[in-house]
Amino acid sequence: MSKKQEAKRLSSVARKLVYLSGQKFQMGIGIYAQAIKLAMKIVGAENYSGHPRNFIKQHLLELEIHVKTNASEVSKYKNNRSIASPTIPRPKVVKRVVKVSGIDVTSTEFLSTYEWRKVRMEALKKYGPVCQCCGATPATGAVMNVDHIKPRKLFPSLALDVKNLQILCHECNHGKGNWDQTDWRK
Repeated sequence: MSKKQEAKRLSSVARKLVYLSGQKFQMGIGIYAQAIKLAMKIVGAENYSGHPRNFIKQHLLELEIHVKTNASEVSKYKNNRSIASPTIPRPKVVKRVVKVSGIDVTSTEFLSTYEWRKVRMEALKKYGPVCQCCGATPATGAVMNVDHIKPRKLFPSLALDVKNLQILCHECNHGKGNWDQTDWRK
């Protein structure tokens, strides 16, 4: 199984566990962090100090069986949009073109520029390689991302401002998305 397929399986199980627990999705919090409590209850674990994704990965088969046996409950919550829908409205996008080295800062090519890599390293030195949302580190198996608190798409002038950057693990950064402007720095 490829890493992409495995990641898809993990996020699918985590999402269904959140549905089963009956809780609303909390935007800006990684889906694994939301699913971990029910996952630990299902497998009978008392506590877990690693990254929630790794716990779900270790017990994936057991959790998939639990989700399949409770499929009717999953679909009930999944279809209830008041539980599954985000509570934060997406901001309206105003398109302003800001370029760095001739590249639009809202494009993915921007992330390959020298200017971005330089500011990214400044943020990593300033805050360290620790997820400012869940506390995960590379030592716990997390992949670290440098996140724009105010997204480049909406605030292109802040794309190279180190005060607009925070360190998040891949899962928390993916869960946050570019519509959420939560500042997780302490």
